[in-house]
Amino acid sequence: ATKQILSKWAEKGVPSLVDSLGRRWQPDAYVNMVVRTNSMQIAKKTQERRAVDYGKDLIITSQHADQSPEHAPYANKIYSLSGNSDKYPPFSIAQSHGFMNRPNCRHTYSFYVEGLTTKRKTIDKEQTDKSYKVSQEQRKLERKIRAQKRQIEALKAGGFDTVAENAKLRGYQSDMRSFIDASGRTRQRDREQI
Repeated sequence: ATKQILSKWAEKGVPSLVDSLGRRWQPDAYVNMVVRTNSMQIAKKTQERRAVDYGKDLIITSQHADQSPEHAPYANKIYSLSGNSDKYPPFSIAQSHGFMNRPNCRHTYSFYVEGLTTKRKTIDKEQTDKSYKVSQEQRKLERKIRAQKRQIEALKAGGFDTVAENAKLRGYQSDMRSFIDASGRTRQRDREQI
């Protein structure tokens, strides 16, 4: 009975955090998400301050192959920070749709100077959607590995044998290696740590 309780606590968290959307987070995953998100927000605020200091109003947003489908319409676009441009929409429109404001968003922007800045070719939506789906498969495998590691640690703390749980962990890690080989993605071992 004790082993079952420890396993359940390792799986559900003691305590786990619940966000405003009702999603349960393990403390380590939540802290990592907050650090990534805050780092990007600080970089964005710094870039905004530089734009004001240099008198720059136009920006071009980044794009990446595995961007969220919700962000794709706002990626690789030219915006006006002040909203005073007759030619380009205000950046606040993209932000009002969550662009660069959501947790884990990796989008950035850089200054845009007409006639000097070359706009990148927009990544095909089908490719972006496929890459995003593959990235989410990788995140799922990372969560399985972390959950299994938490379970092993909880059982060890309770003085229980973890041979079967270690074998299951090795299976998940093997699944990750196979996934990485098949997808060509980079393994992010820091996302597998507890």
